[in-house]
Amino acid sequence: MLCPNCKRYNVSTVEVCGACGTALPAQETHSRPIEYNPPVEAQPASAAPLKKTGVPLILLLSLLTMGIYYPVWFITQLESLNAMNSTVKLKKGAFITVIILFALSVVAAFASIGLEGKADAARALDLMSRFLNIAGGIILLVESFHVKRILSEHFNTKLSGAATFFFNVLYLQYKINRL
Repeated sequence: MLCPNCKRYNVSTVEVCGACGTALPAQETHSRPIEYNPPVEAQPASAAPLKKTGVPLILLLSLLTMGIYYPVWFITQLESLNAMNSTVKLKKGAFITVIILFALSVVAAFASIGLEGKADAARALDLMSRFLNIAGGIILLVESFHVKRILSEHFNTKLSGAATFFFNVLYLQYKINRL
């Protein structure tokens, strides 16, 4: 059945659209089933499957890039996550912002090292580096919980909020590898 709201195809046995949650009109009963071949654009988009990567590799890449790989991980999974049956959709801009914040943080940290004679300037740069890291970390934490919700809704499974909070990307990838 075609959803009147989002134009996605749904199986005839559901009462609400699996993509947007809109109530579907009641179907008439017939003595024999009616075949329906929806137009190509009405069928659900088939995105690439979630990328399965080893958790130790993600940890290593994050350490080597000073944390910049975490938002890159989200970007690599973005298309697949947004194609899932969930009310939550991710936006690339948040992750680009975090990459910029983390890159500026690294630059500020290295710049503060070179200011040995100017303690106040070095302290200010160090403080700015910490603030940028905290801001980026908060954005990634919020987005980690969005991914948790997407996976929970799509796979109809429960994921740990505590593990998402403490291990975010590492825990989410661990769960993706087991789905």
